[in-house]
Amino acid sequence: MTVLNYSEFRSNLKSVCDQVVNDCDTTVIHRRDAENVILMSESEFNSWKETVYLMSTPANAKWLMDSIAQAERGKLLQKDLLEDEF
Repeated sequence: MTVLNYSEFRSNLKSVCDQVVNDCDTTVIHRRDAENVILMSESEFNSWKETVYLMSTPANAKWLMDSIAQAERGKLLQKDLLEDEF
């Protein structure tokens, strides 16, 4: 994570935006006398939104956490996909 003050960000807007996208990084823009702002790529933002949505109900969060625990214990199922399942 990169931290820049507002003036640094403004002076390097294009390169900062490119770095955020290319490196899948976030940048904190420090503003004097105001709340800081986080800059992230749209794909990173969409990923965060999806995670929040999937974890938003206790039942779904538990199901996902149980699935992760099963995978970590090596309890995996392999299934061949059929064309009509796409």
